[in-house]
Amino acid sequence: QAGHAGFITVAVEPGGYVSVEDDGRGIPTDIHPSTGTSSLETVLTVLHAGGKFGGEDSGYHVSGGLHGVGISVVNALSETCEVTVWRGDRWFMQTFSRGNAAGPMTQGLQLRDVDVAEDRDAGQVQKGSVKRKGKGNGAFAFKKGTRVRFKPDALIFKETRDFDHKVILNRMKELAFLNSTATFRFRTPTPVAATPAKGKDKGKAAAAAAAAAAA
Repeated sequence: QAGHAGFITVAVEPGGYVSVEDDGRGIPTDIHPSTGTSSLETVLTVLHAGGKFGGEDSGYHVSGGLHGVGISVVNALSETCEVTVWRGDRWFMQTFSRGNAAGPMTQGLQLRDVDVAEDRDAGQVQKGSVKRKGKGNGAFAFKKGTRVRFKPDALIFKETRDFDHKVILNRMKELAFLNSTATFRFRTPTPVAATPAKGKDKGKAAAAAAAAAAA
């Protein structure tokens, strides 16, 4: 979190996909000096390449999780992993499969005052911006953050690829206590009975049900 992300949404989608989206700074996308590829591709394909490493130069003073291993392992164990990043006035997208890049990173300009619209079946994605609340005529703020959407590999998870909603909710409750200023949302194709979890002081986690689980 590092004081930048305020909302995290986890969605269990039809077809075996899960997506996790935040409104943080977004994974860097510039060329990584060590690999010669984008930082996005490096983080997804190289172990210990996350922002938690680098000591005083890292992106975090305090952090939890799998210490820079998690996202690259998720990628390695997924038959498909789609990553979308919003940074500045641009969006970036790249698709991976079983730990490797399935194609180059693409990018484009965000559109002002246009809602995000997606048509995954047609393979078309339009990225927009979100209006800013506040004073000023025509004031707006570009969308920011990262979304990781993945589908577990059937060659590895042969017995089941179903996600236990209770396990996910319990983990989100734990994270809500550790990240007191962040709001967590959980979306599923069908309603899930759950009690919102509260972190220390202002922390809160909301469990929401949606007919469509798109983030």
